[in-house]
Amino acid sequence: MNMNWKNIVFIILNLINLINIFLVVFNILPKETWWGTLFVLKVCGLMSILYFMDLFGNLRGSIFSGIILISNYLVFSNANLLPFVQKSDPYSFMLYLALACSWLSAIAISHAFTYSMPFLMRTVFSFIVVFYLLFFLVPIIALFMRFYIGQTEYFHFQTTVSGFLIITGFYIIYYFLLILAEGTWLVHYEKSWQFKMTTVFMILSGISIIVGFKVGFWQTSIVAFLIMISLIVVAKSKVRGEYKI
Repeated sequence: MNMNWKNIVFIILNLINLINIFLVVFNILPKETWWGTLFVLKVCGLMSILYFMDLFGNLRGSIFSGIILISNYLVFSNANLLPFVQKSDPYSFMLYLALACSWLSAIAISHAFTYSMPFLMRTVFSFIVVFYLLFFLVPIIALFMRFYIGQTEYFHFQTTVSGFLIITGFYIIYYFLLILAEGTWLVHYEKSWQFKMTTVFMILSGISIIVGFKVGFWQTSIVAFLIMISLIVVAKSKVRGEYKI
């Protein structure tokens, strides 16, 4: 795929995010419609597909992204792993797709942040990035489900013990899949993707931070903001080179 198209998608992503921030921050739309923010997660997922296409080549990058998206969607939609999804309707399936896109984005972001780190540090830091994103995003997705059915009261941001285990299990599977793909398919790493995936990271984090402030759970938003800044600083502090063919 031509890099121009990737840049266009990147610009569209940021425009969608800016529009969403404007609508949410200034209460232009009622909370019942905030679930439309899930579209931003899907656009972030698209950016992550383009990231892996650039990293592994178009075909192999598409295959790798497809494995993560399809497996995640199938497992969550058939195993009832999201207790807040009570029925199987088009909106519920949209939630599953949004979560699958969140997972793909988390894997892409963690790779962009850690590609030049020593293996042990890379593994630990990747887990922290993935866990941070999903720990704060999954409750937001649950909150949007409540908004969708008209329940707009505050919602406590929490992840159950089973949620911790699910995130850990998926992380182990997808991380080793990523390492395997990197060892066999890696083409090159384009430095411009560092900035792009950092922006995607800030967008996904921003969803949790902004919505948290707006629904009154500002403590969670402050913690999420501080962790986001810390992760970016640590990632940027590493000396970055380029992968060789």
